[in-house]
Amino acid sequence: MGIKEVFRLGLPTVKLDTIPQKEINDMLSDVIQKVKPQVLYIPHKGDINKDHQIVFESAMVAARPTGEIPIRILSYEVLSSTEWYNHEAFNPNVFVEITDTLETKIKAMEQYKHGLMKPPHPRSIEGIISLATLRGFTVGVKYAEAFTLVREIIKL
Repeated sequence: MGIKEVFRLGLPTVKLDTIPQKEINDMLSDVIQKVKPQVLYIPHKGDINKDHQIVFESAMVAARPTGEIPIRILSYEVLSSTEWYNHEAFNPNVFVEITDTLETKIKAMEQYKHGLMKPPHPRSIEGIISLATLRGFTVGVKYAEAFTLVREIIKL
């Protein structure tokens, strides 16, 4: 998949609310300063998953607009997390065609055994394909992923 490095922060799953948020902010800041991403992908702030909400908030703190990096922040949707909470609906405005890479995405998801469910659960292979189809139809391609643009700095 082209991943060059993984940063494991040792944070507890489904328990980020037990960690002082400043610690999470600082950890993410350290990673951002090391990687210097041009694009930062973060969970949608309206997810039902509290960990996703905390990561969104901490990433926004870590990626304060200091004139350096990142220049583009996109939030993504997570099946069975984003659509199950209507507090702040996911309203995508950036789409990436994945017609040529959907099979790779499915193979990667198949490695996530404890997170993959059986249909009709949305986090099933069928759910992934259905969402990619819907997002693709939205913009006139076979398969797509959708994002919400949180912030972009355009330098002229």
